[in-house]
Amino acid sequence: MLSRKDISGVAVIGDDGKAVGVISEMDILKVIGIENWENKTAESIMTSNLETVGPTSRLIDAANMMNRKHVHRLLVLSEGGIGMSQKPIGILSASDIVREAAKD
Repeated sequence: MLSRKDISGVAVIGDDGKAVGVISEMDILKVIGIENWENKTAESIMTSNLETVGPTSRLIDAANMMNRKHVHRLLVLSEGGIGMSQKPIGILSASDIVREAAKD
């Protein structure tokens, strides 16, 4: 899917609609060549330590978080109010930020 869609990462969503992890190109590269790697599950290779931002987060804040946390992508969660759960609505990658900065 990553290759077909020309993206570097994808969210893994649980049965309840909440994000449980992210799979990146690097996660896949780490298992290629391991015996039976083709049969690995998303859960077995995903990164489950999710770093998140909201849809109205400033790009400078997201960039600083990526730098501090040493991550290349942040999961964007919907803004939830009382009684609402935050649902994944996108992924903000380092390359997204670089592309936007190049426009200035």
